[in-house]
Amino acid sequence: LTSNEYENSALIDGHRLELSTDATITEVGTIDNKIDKIAIYSNETNVIENYLINYEIGTLTVHKRPITIVTDSSSKIYDGTSMTNLDFWLKEESLPLVEGHTAKVVKNSSVTEAGTVQNVLEIRIYDLENNDVTHNYDISYQYGDLSVTQLDIKIETSSEVKMYDGEPLKSEKW
Repeated sequence: LTSNEYENSALIDGHRLELSTDATITEVGTIDNKIDKIAIYSNETNVIENYLINYEIGTLTVHKRPITIVTDSSSKIYDGTSMTNLDFWLKEESLPLVEGHTAKVVKNSSVTEAGTVQNVLEIRIYDLENNDVTHNYDISYQYGDLSVTQLDIKIETSSEVKMYDGEPLKSEKW
C-alpha cells in the first residue's frame, strides 16, 4: 500500500506542489505516510520558502484479511483405530486467499473411542516462498464433527435342557 495523494488548495495560482512519499506497507499494521520530498514550483523555480507548511501526516494501514474455514465431518463404526479428516475449504461467502497463498493443516483432531469430537484443524497460510503469512489473516472456523459410533454386536447364550438329576445345569456356549 502506497499513497501519494495530497491536497494543495491553498497554493497561489500558477504554483504547483510536487511531493513524494516513500512509505509502503504490505503486512498487517499501520505506519506513518511520511513525506520523502516536497517542492513548490513557480514555473521552474522552487518557491517553497514563501510558504509556511503545516504537515498533517496520514497513515497507511493494512487490516487482516477475514476468512472462514470450514472443516469436514466424518463418521465410522468403532474399529479400534484412530479417525481423522484433514479436509477443509473456505466458506462460500469468505474472501479468497491472496493469490499465490496456500493453506496447510499443521495440527488436527482425532477420535478412536465411541463418541463425537469437533474436527479442529490448525491451519497455517504460506506465500509462494513458503513464508508463514497466517498473521495477515483473521481466521474464523466452522468445525465439522468426527463421530465414532458403537460397534453393534450381539451376544447370544446357548439354551440347554436336561432332566432333573440333582446336578447343576450349566452351559458356557454362546
